[in-house]
Amino acid sequence: MDVTQNKAVLNEFNLPPEDYNAKGQVRVLRKRVLKKLFKYEFKAIFPTLWIVIGILTAVTALTVCSMIFKGDDASLILPIILYAYSVLAVTLTPIILAGSRYSKNFFKSQGYLTFSIPASAEEHIFAKHVTALLGLVVSLIATFISVIIVLVTATILFDFGGAGGGEGVVAPMEMDFLTILEMIVDAILSPIVLVCAIGAVECWEQKFTKKRQIFFRILIAYFVISALGTALAAFASSDLIEFFYTPLGAHLYAWFSNLFLVGVIVFCVWYELRTFKKKLNLK
Repeated sequence: MDVTQNKAVLNEFNLPPEDYNAKGQVRVLRKRVLKKLFKYEFKAIFPTLWIVIGILTAVTALTVCSMIFKGDDASLILPIILYAYSVLAVTLTPIILAGSRYSKNFFKSQGYLTFSIPASAEEHIFAKHVTALLGLVVSLIATFISVIIVLVTATILFDFGGAGGGEGVVAPMEMDFLTILEMIVDAILSPIVLVCAIGAVECWEQKFTKKRQIFFRILIAYFVISALGTALAAFASSDLIEFFYTPLGAHLYAWFSNLFLVGVIVFCVWYELRTFKKKLNLK
């Protein structure tokens, strides 16, 4: 964007002079623009998410009451089915909303308005991903609390394994500091990978104008994944897999896995930026 274009933006959006750098270009990651983007992302995702979490809370209470005042096992079938669907809905809601907004705001008719806002591609991606990640974290926390409540209630009421004299109970796994750190890093990276992958997939999908193009590429991806799965199964049956049951092998596997997740995040963000800057195709 040159100085002349920036003057046009200044006249249209009434941007103050401090929003420009020495070359007359709009500054990247301005706090005021980011606040606007976050505001509308939160308004689009979280009201629906709170409703779904409220439904999960009500179904959790219904499930607990059904276990407390149960007449027979058949009376628990419907509450458990409703509870399973509620947990699934809470988990999928932020993912579905994030993917839907990503497509509508960037690649549909709304994209013309979105990219007329004086914000960079980095700002748009940052706002989308952080909001989706926060929504996913909130949904996972709500699901975790709900599952704990149901499991504790079931354990108290039904006394699972109480008559077995402790037989079959799995001993707690001994974990050192490095193992705990690896688990924490994996728990942090996994949701970020999911959120970034949603954006990358939306960018990839919008390139195809015909549905059959997407179908054939998904089919090819399925065969590639199947081949990789077969190769991994063959590797798992070999003697080399025994190395990963050793402490050193387990730590190496964990850190290679985390490095792979970091690589996926970097690739997804790079692909999104590349799409916005070079391959954007608004419908």
